[in-house]
Amino acid sequence: MKIVHVIGNGFDLNQGLPTSYAHFYEYYFQLRPQKSDSEPVLKLREKLRERLYDKQTDRWADLEKTLGELTTEFASDAEFEEAYLDIYRHLLEYLKAVYDNSEVTKFEKLEETIYRDLAMPWKHLVLRERTVLESSLPLEDSHVSIINFNYTNTLDRLCDLPKSVGKNMGRYDNRSTIFDGYHHVHHKLDSNDIILGVDNANQIMNENFRSDETVQNYLIKPQTNTGLGNMVDSRCIDLIRHARIICIYGMSIGETDITWWKEIGNRLMKDNNVRVLYFPFISDIANVLPIQQTLRRNQQIRHLCKYLGVKANDVKGRVMVNFCNLPGQRNIFTNTNRKDLRENFEHTMALFQEKGVIFKPQSKTLDSRLCLETISPVESKQLFEPRVYRKKIPAFMPENINDGLMSKLP
Repeated sequence: MKIVHVIGNGFDLNQGLPTSYAHFYEYYFQLRPQKSDSEPVLKLREKLRERLYDKQTDRWADLEKTLGELTTEFASDAEFEEAYLDIYRHLLEYLKAVYDNSEVTKFEKLEETIYRDLAMPWKHLVLRERTVLESSLPLEDSHVSIINFNYTNTLDRLCDLPKSVGKNMGRYDNRSTIFDGYHHVHHKLDSNDIILGVDNANQIMNENFRSDETVQNYLIKPQTNTGLGNMVDSRCIDLIRHARIICIYGMSIGETDITWWKEIGNRLMKDNNVRVLYFPFISDIANVLPIQQTLRRNQQIRHLCKYLGVKANDVKGRVMVNFCNLPGQRNIFTNTNRKDLRENFEHTMALFQEKGVIFKPQSKTLDSRLCLETISPVESKQLFEPRVYRKKIPAFMPENINDGLMSKLP
């Protein structure tokens, strides 16, 4: 039985890393303009501020979609290239600083917790759905794979995944579970070739750019993957096409990854035995009564099915949803040591505040950004009490945010 996990930025947020788009734009839009900043660079920053920053958007899919829309602001591919590479380099710089200075490596080893959730994600469904699903599964070895949409190695570091490929993770539900591997479909920070953009040419609003080789190379993600030539996208598509269980966690469901949603939808329609498990984050879950949660789950099923390209009634009982931040219980892929999470979040936020980044209150609220139960006012106050950090700042970080761009990235 093949189990495929599709994992997004929610995983990193859940480990106390400020990696949402809302966190990045606090950094990006506070950069003081430099003499070297061209008109296209300044134009893109201003338009992004108008479209996203003032609306408090925090989904990466919204940034990518907006990049496609803003192509209409540029007269030539050279102008667009210059503006695109500016935000691309700053994104690399921000995420590297977050990741390299995080406290993730100091967490208690999470192999057992993560392995258990990788092997049995259905354990986090509501009891009725869990019982029905378990009764339908074959009693045979499980083979687990991960399609990781994150640029970071957070998941790899928490449980030494590179050392686990091809090995037996243990017995769960009377099944041996083999870890078949993990794939960074949008590539990784350490290779400086992350992929940021839209799904297809129709999402590029400047019609003159839709067939432009330069714009396609940067902005159309499937084409960028093809150009890089490592076939990671082909391997991931093959995993989906042979999966029995597909678990979606921490993903921003939107048009800019529609290729992947359609692949999952096609797999669902071709085999009635396939099940899709979806664990969305609901910001106001603490205020949702248990009797209301069924309605919320049904809403999320319809939302997901829209992007899968299937009708909810046609896959009834085969798309299952539960929330990844239910209060008062251990949720899927959640680090139960809240002290670790608070300290990691506080540490990283303080690093940027010391550099001159002023985070808005809503960006500094741990419980609004992470899949955790609500933090009491006392805990929130304690979270941001001043502390002294001695960890060395990476060389590529400017001594002060207003000192301008680092020069070491390509």
